[in-house]
Amino acid sequence: MSDLPTPFDGIEDLDSDESYVQLAYDVRNTHSSIPVEGFPFGVSEVPSAEEDADEDVEDAPEDEGADSPIVIPVLTTVPSDPPKPPKRGRGRPPKNRPAPAPSPAVDKTDDYRALLTAIAVENPADKAWLELNARRTEELDKSNALIAVAEQEVSEAKDAEDTARAEVQRWNTVLATATAAREVAEKGLAQSQEESAEFRERAASCREVMSTVEGYLSALTGGKSGRVGAVRVTVIDNKTHIDPT
Repeated sequence: MSDLPTPFDGIEDLDSDESYVQLAYDVRNTHSSIPVEGFPFGVSEVPSAEEDADEDVEDAPEDEGADSPIVIPVLTTVPSDPPKPPKRGRGRPPKNRPAPAPSPAVDKTDDYRALLTAIAVENPADKAWLELNARRTEELDKSNALIAVAEQEVSEAKDAEDTARAEVQRWNTVLATATAAREVAEKGLAQSQEESAEFRERAASCREVMSTVEGYLSALTGGKSGRVGAVRVTVIDNKTHIDPT
């Protein structure tokens, strides 16, 4: 810190308004180039003692004496107008036009090749280079054509393989369905054969019973046609037949 005297030296009582005003005046006279911060209402520069004295003499009433209190000037800041919005230009607003579509890429290899051929000089080396380049280009085109054919054949073979696999899978499904139907048919045939054998056994048993009944009725009628109770018996060629009633 500097040891130079300050305007605050010698002022002991700062409780009164006169002390603050005197302090401001001293700061103004001693350090006129330094703005005073903290002065009432944010004033950056205080008036001089002579100007303030003149204002007090002019504003003071005539009946006031020399002992009248010092009037502190009140300085206010004038508020500035708010900023105005920018004016809108006259005329219609600009249209939002869509960006132009990008043009498709054009292969200019043939054009460049024709240009090189047209501007070729009569130098044998240039002619040989052009011929070599033409042959290489032709061979490259043939190679690309062969590659395209091979790729197409591979694609067709793959499609045929996929089709064959699909057909094989379909026939496998059909075969599985036919196998299941065959198993069901075999089970039905076996059951039918069992039922047929049982039916034949029952038919043979019935024939035996009927033969016994016919013999019994024939014995009752004495080998002649007649009635045995409610049953009518007919004998034809020594065979007894029971007629329905």
